[in-house]
Amino acid sequence: RMPSVGRALVAAFWPQFVTAAVLLLAFACTMLTQPFLIRALLNFLRADSESDIGVGFAYAGAMLVCSALSSLLISNYSRTSQNNGMIVKSALMYAVFQHSMRLSSAARHNT
Repeated sequence: RMPSVGRALVAAFWPQFVTAAVLLLAFACTMLTQPFLIRALLNFLRADSESDIGVGFAYAGAMLVCSALSSLLISNYSRTSQNNGMIVKSALMYAVFQHSMRLSSAARHNT
């Protein structure tokens, strides 16, 4: 197999990439949950019968928790992604620098 920078980066930094993916997946789940909570709250409010008010507060609290959690998840994802980008950029710059140091003076002159 031919050497690949992409495969080397994935092999070296896969835990960071997986962490970012899990954070983004959890954020997507919280964002998809919110419309269901809104529908449940609206159905509760439309109900003609006297329902337990605690159920309504539970729906509202779940919406609050879901919104706060989605905000925390997306900010953590953003920080993790930016950190991953800087780590990968540093690793690539180091690899290019190491390669340029190994070049002979004649090879450096020709490039």
